[in-house]
Amino acid sequence: MGEFYALSKHQDIHILEVKDLLNEFANKEILQAAKDKVKEGYAKFLVDLGGIEYMNSVGINFLIQLKKLAAEANGKMIVAAASKKVLQLLAITKLTPLLNFADTVEQGLKNFN
Repeated sequence: MGEFYALSKHQDIHILEVKDLLNEFANKEILQAAKDKVKEGYAKFLVDLGGIEYMNSVGINFLIQLKKLAAEANGKMIVAAASKKVLQLLAITKLTPLLNFADTVEQGLKNFN
């Protein structure tokens, strides 16, 4: 954990509160933390984008990689609290159907059940 993200746990779900999706170095750091959790046997991730106003291709790549990581471990990834600009970018890039979304972190946690 560091300046780029915060990681917390709710039951068997890891919540990644992402603070920067424009920085490739930050994304690699966050993905490594997720990989470490998968090695520990966890594969459910809730990505809290509440602090992200917009993102670019680096952020898109991060979401795709995390989704793939979770799926390969028979887990799930949900994106919560995404801004209107982030949702528009994901729609334009036709990624919306590939991802699971929740309006809030609380709603996202309920969507794992």
